Amino acid sequence: MSNVVNLDVAKRVDIICRKGDTFKLEIDLKAADGTLVPAGAYNYKMEVRAYDYANTSYTDPAGDADATIILSTEDADPTPTPVKKITSINNVAGKATFGVTSAIMKTVAAGLYVYDIEATSTGPTPETQTWLYGTFKINEDISV
Repeated sequence: MSNVVNLDVAKRVDIICRKGDTFKLEIDLKAADGTLVPAGAYNYKMEVRAYDYANTSYTDPAGDADATIILSTEDADPTPTPVKKITSINNVAGKATFGVTSAIMKTVAAGLYVYDIEATSTGPTPETQTWLYGTFKINEDISV
């Protein structure tokens, strides 16, 4: 008999994108039985940070807020200005889309970061799970 219960369903998927380019990530969503996840069944949150041990105050141990949150969802602390936001669109059954404008991607330093995507069910008893996580690499661009 096993004495370990693993409730971590997150899958590692590393992302590579380019500074100054529009970022768009579309994820196909299917239930365990293969049916499409209905539109509006979940709210999604994606955050990209400088490192995975950053606290939720959006400030790294050295006090540099810009080093902790690279791209943020709507509920992020609005400092530094402007907030670097990821837009999440869940308007089609079986698909969640995350995007960042090229104007915002121009302001983010090239480098290696970490990210995760959480899904919170919209039912009467909401549950939250991290579905994806990994590294988020931003390659430098010449024509930014």
